[in-house]
Amino acid sequence: SEYLEQRPYDRDAQINQLAMLSTLAHWKEAEQAVFQYFEQDGYDPFVASSMILALLYSGKETALEEITRQNLDRFSDYATVVYQAHRALLWLGKVDEASRLVAQIETSQLGEDNKLLVAMRQACAENRQADALRLLETAERQFADSRSIMWLSHMIAGQKDKAYEYVRPYDDNRDMRSMWAFYGYGTFDATRFPNLMAMLE
Repeated sequence: SEYLEQRPYDRDAQINQLAMLSTLAHWKEAEQAVFQYFEQDGYDPFVASSMILALLYSGKETALEEITRQNLDRFSDYATVVYQAHRALLWLGKVDEASRLVAQIETSQLGEDNKLLVAMRQACAENRQADALRLLETAERQFADSRSIMWLSHMIAGQKDKAYEYVRPYDDNRDMRSMWAFYGYGTFDATRFPNLMAMLE
């Protein structure tokens, strides 16, 4: 925070601080930082995406909805913001509203992996199980080499045990750097991995 006091408009520092606060579950500080950045420097889409992500798992639904709508209004043409807004709206139970963002994401410059995850999330939220499983099969064909996409897609589909099979080799090999990318997800269960837990302790 001392660094940001001296350089209050450093975008990368803002993004890193938001990621750190959410990863450590410092939700009060995360909420304060989100609204501070929105007021002082709320015209950067990359920071806007991080604002939404920082509150996604916080349990602060009012704050999450407010910052999602504000950033979606301000950055409606930025695919990264729309992508995070879609996640947030589903998290908030706004399934119909989230569905209206899907077409925009599908025609955006986002990667095919992101588009597939959006389609899976929407299908699961709408209880379209057959569609979700079909999309999961597509993910397994197209992104089998990406452990992160495999973990995410199986988690979205509710296949948690299968999802964690893709992460286990990292723990077995004590590759904590690779595991850290998963740790930032609020749904990630670190207790499944003894080497990671030993490091955290």
